Amino acid sequence: MIIGACEQVTDAELVARYRRNPDLFTDVHDRYYRDVYLYVAGRLDTQIAEDITAPGQPRPRQ
Repeated sequence: MIIGACEQVTDAELVARYRRNPDLFTDVHDRYYRDVYLYVAGRLDTQIAEDITAPGQPRPRQ
């Protein structure tokens, strides 16, 4: 994240920053990658989890 190491950013602030600057989607991805991966792997399978959390996937629409 481009934020100081000591600064804790809430989910709401992270989303607000992303809305102002879509290039910060990497920060959103990094925060939720593990949770999304584990959820999808548990519900479906690990290959699908790897596919949807892989770098280079299409960015969400704004």
